[in-house]
Amino acid sequence: MECLPKNVNSVELKFIHSLIKILTTIAKSSTGFVIEIIVFAQITMTQN
Repeated sequence: MECLPKNVNSVELKFIHSLIKILTTIAKSSTGFVIEIIVFAQITMTQN
C-alpha cells in the first residue's frame, strides 16, 4: 500500500482495504478466484 499517492482519501483507502479483506476471505474457498482478485488488485492499483 506504500505505492499509493498521499492525496488518496483515507476513508476510501480503508474501504478498499476492507473490501480486499472480504474478497480474500471469500476467495479462500476457490483458487481461481484468488487469481482473479490478484489481477483485479493490480488493475486497480494501476488506475490509481
